[in-house]
Amino acid sequence: IIIDKKIFDIYFSKKIIKNDKIIKINAKEKFKDLKTINKILNFFVKKNVSKNNKIYAIGGGIIQDLAGYSCSIYKRGLSWIYIPTTFLGMTDSCVGGKVGINFGKAKNLAALFSAPRKVLIDINYLNTLSKKDLFSGLGEALRLHVTGGLYFVKKFQENIDQAIGENKKNLLNIIKHSLLIKK
Repeated sequence: IIIDKKIFDIYFSKKIIKNDKIIKINAKEKFKDLKTINKILNFFVKKNVSKNNKIYAIGGGIIQDLAGYSCSIYKRGLSWIYIPTTFLGMTDSCVGGKVGINFGKAKNLAALFSAPRKVLIDINYLNTLSKKDLFSGLGEALRLHVTGGLYFVKKFQENIDQAIGENKKNLLNIIKHSLLIKK
């Protein structure tokens, strides 16, 4: 398991979990680099990860980038499962498979395609988001709905007010429509 340290602390730190198969990553933009990739690869080697192992990535876009990148270059590619914990991850980045890391001062300069084998969405992770992060995801969802055409713009309008109020049914509707458009 490759997990955002913040998500681990919120959801899992109080539970008894065998930690030897979990790597906690400080999911900040400044750590989305080769040094962190090296840390993950060393973890894979230490745990004798093979193509038979299931790799789970739990977190937002930074974890998705780091996990997807690491899995794609380790032993010529491992399949991995993504569990997005941000609205942006659930509505947009989980589909498409673009992963990248920063190199020098350039964002996502070292990049490739590494789509997860599965994406598991649990909207309960949205309970930890700040309003700013929720609005960031909603902004991206709006862009997708506009791209999808008038039908999806109307669907967005039907759901946005309650979604801003964090109504899970409406948030889920926006996620579903966004993923349909991306697909």
